[in-house]
Amino acid sequence: FVSMGRSPGGAKARSPTASQDPVAARRDLMWPGVILAGLLAFLLAVAFLRQGPTSAQAGGMALDSRHELSTPAPAEHLPAFDALSHFSEAHNASLLWGTYRPGVYFGLRSRTTTTALVAGLMWTSAMPDGRADSSTLRHKCEQDSLERYGFSEHDGRGFGRQPIVDPANRVVITTSFVGTGGGLTGTRGWAVRIAGEPTGQRRGQHVFVYVAVDAEFADELVAADHFELAHTLGVQGRGGLHVRGRVDALGSFSLLAEARRVPDGEGGADGEPLPVAVWGSAAPRHSHLTVEDVAMALVGPAGGAPRDGTPAPDMPGELDGTVQPGARLLVFQLRTDGSPFELDLTYISGGCGTRGADTAEGRRERADEDGCAAVHKAWTGEAFSAELSRRSAAFRSRLVSTFGLQCDGGRRGGEQSSAGGGCEPRQLRGRPLGGVELDFAAAALAAQLGSLGFFYGQTTVASGVSGGEAERTPPAPLLSVVPSRPFFPRGFLWDDGFHMLLVGAWDEDIADDVTAHWFGLMRPDGWIPREQILGAEAAARVPSEFLAQQRDHANPPTLLLGLQRRLDRIDTAARGEGEREPTTGAVVDPADARWLELMRALWPRLSAWYAWLARTQAGALPFTYRWRGRDAGDGRLNPMTLASGLDDFPRATVPTESERHVDLLGWLAFFSRFMARLAARLGNPEEASRYESEHASQLASLRANHWNARAKAFCDWGEHASAADFVSRVVIKCGSSDGADAVEHAVTDPRRPDCPRSHPRFLFPLGDGRGGLLTREVLVPKGLRPQFVAHLGYVSLFPLLLRLLPADAAELAPTIELLRDPERLWSPYGIRSLSAADRMWYGRENAPGDAPYWRGAIWVNLNYLALAGLHHYANVAGPAQARAAEVYVELREALVGNMLSEWVRTGYFWEQYDPRTGRGQRT
Repeated sequence: FVSMGRSPGGAKARSPTASQDPVAARRDLMWPGVILAGLLAFLLAVAFLRQGPTSAQAGGMALDSRHELSTPAPAEHLPAFDALSHFSEAHNASLLWGTYRPGVYFGLRSRTTTTALVAGLMWTSAMPDGRADSSTLRHKCEQDSLERYGFSEHDGRGFGRQPIVDPANRVVITTSFVGTGGGLTGTRGWAVRIAGEPTGQRRGQHVFVYVAVDAEFADELVAADHFELAHTLGVQGRGGLHVRGRVDALGSFSLLAEARRVPDGEGGADGEPLPVAVWGSAAPRHSHLTVEDVAMALVGPAGGAPRDGTPAPDMPGELDGTVQPGARLLVFQLRTDGSPFELDLTYISGGCGTRGADTAEGRRERADEDGCAAVHKAWTGEAFSAELSRRSAAFRSRLVSTFGLQCDGGRRGGEQSSAGGGCEPRQLRGRPLGGVELDFAAAALAAQLGSLGFFYGQTTVASGVSGGEAERTPPAPLLSVVPSRPFFPRGFLWDDGFHMLLVGAWDEDIADDVTAHWFGLMRPDGWIPREQILGAEAAARVPSEFLAQQRDHANPPTLLLGLQRRLDRIDTAARGEGEREPTTGAVVDPADARWLELMRALWPRLSAWYAWLARTQAGALPFTYRWRGRDAGDGRLNPMTLASGLDDFPRATVPTESERHVDLLGWLAFFSRFMARLAARLGNPEEASRYESEHASQLASLRANHWNARAKAFCDWGEHASAADFVSRVVIKCGSSDGADAVEHAVTDPRRPDCPRSHPRFLFPLGDGRGGLLTREVLVPKGLRPQFVAHLGYVSLFPLLLRLLPADAAELAPTIELLRDPERLWSPYGIRSLSAADRMWYGRENAPGDAPYWRGAIWVNLNYLALAGLHHYANVAGPAQARAAEVYVELREALVGNMLSEWVRTGYFWEQYDPRTGRGQRT
């Protein structure tokens, strides 16, 4: 599974090929990731982004700016906003535990700050001498190590199941997580099962589950935060373990672990117990961040002790049972002979006592043990197996009913028939959805919910001044669905807007929680840093030079996609109640009323975000806008536009202040329309009127400043050459006057080097490693002048994608035809990102090794917006209505059908698809 990924520090990184080193791939500043592609398989019919009631008149290039919404100077302080306070106690309690460490194959985290309890899984096969093989140790998610992994079922709150196919270790690992009830203190707990099934010739396995205290941002370590080995409970099987612990944010707890052999017809008693070993360390260097090295130092090929002098185990390959006083890292180990196995772990809040004396304290401990015995019985062995089956069935049933995937026994599912009676099952490729399609849908939803992470830490913000020190923000939390578990296990702003469309369709409160957390990260001036690298675990996978976020770099406000869909539903329901003008009083659904109160609390931040975007990304003309961050010296043939989310999509040849970007104008117009509607619903007519005026002016600017009548398409504008030569130049090093730094520079003749003014000192030419000089392709423009940037592709579709055009707009039909033209954007598998007729840039690298990214490949997030736009226009009377309906059906079949085929073939959802073959590619 992947989603719309990012490169470290915001430069969107290309996803690596199987042969590429992940660190090298990140250094290439290539941006892997696409929105979790599978979410579209069954969200395609869900309507959102309803067209607002405006219709703009085309105006001149220099529009009247009298209606421009004021964009006030940055506020010194935004009103305080506590995300959790806007949700019920039951909601917050249900999310206390989750698979909130998406960067590891299986990991848990408490949703607590400033201390937390984290857990994780590692495994590898045994070497001939019994030690653990470090070369096949699995822990952090990687792209090419496993045949497949990813949750097949996950409900976002208290249940998740994930099969992991590991050919190198000859095992299939299945992880299961269940959030349990109130424990002994009323606080939620959890139960985990790690099951293993051998494949091929059997190998012994080493399975490790570790638990650690994460106190990175605690003011000081609390001495009581630790683990200690306790007496095994009488109800535990032979070889089981009982560990008691305490974490400041959670209180006391017990961890129960036991394992068993699973019969497979090749010997072994049913449920034969297997011993679980344990080891715990109080050394500060031993943590969940170093646990791989710690475990391999103990039981791996080296066979020695960790560097701090902790004794080596007596038996090679097995932990020695030592748990140091004050331990904050605990490792459980199960060794197997290659037979199928199950390892169950149960977390019980409050902790379990032991049989004490006949005193008040002893009686309390006996009562606690009796309570623990009941919990243990429910969450281990056959009882746990039965509960997992029940949770699985409940997830599948809810999936079908929530998304209307099938008709079942007279229940209304699928789509209502045109005659108004019965049910017409949803279809794909001319037949009703079957088992494969339902598995596909389940995996798509589960992969996304299983990528929900909780992070706590500081954001590094660049100073904006050469040589200035970066700023570190105060620690803050973030709940976020990460775009790529193997490469980008952290939060990204524009990705999460797309993620929340699916999450919100499944669980509106989780989507609102994620959205509220993002707004909680807003800086006082209205800026939300687009990449959140919070905490040491997230930062460990980002090169240090890419940690700092740039203050003027924006990101599309995609969080509004889900918010507008919710507002659409509220407005539709209110009209059904006979409402004439939007008011809060007409909202009768309690959940919708709570959502409007959340929006009321967020209104100052929504306003600040809009004002920041309009102010900092303003273009040279009124109601035009320009993405900041393009750099003519970035070494690319066409300078990147990373802030837009479309990275290497070709823009104006030369970045200038006169540039204007049609997609950014589309996002601002989408934003102003949403704000006008929300203000009206919240009972603020003055604000509604101001935003309506802003929106009308933006639509007029869209037509006046971006409609290219010759190309019959919406285009960017800038200093541009529509033709160019690509020539080879020699690369030299040029230094600054003071010798402090140097840059690479391409020249025609290294004997007459022409270094840039910023680095005027010629140093030397670079070699190619083969005895010659390093060369680089450069662009030599022809006919450079201010003009439309007629590179047709996704940016040309934004007025349709965001449903900005009135249904009778003259520009709508040509835009649909551009989308459907097989010579330009249409392919048998979805819409290309760039026209195949673009001879300059289609499929062309932007720099050596910088493979084309948004230059032809099919991206699912924008294909989904295209489907949503077509669905809208197919249901609104207008000249293009019939054509929109026809193309919608064709695109849905092409896109979803191909995604399904690739999921069956590979087991994954891909960030993009090849327009020639349909094959999933990149990450």
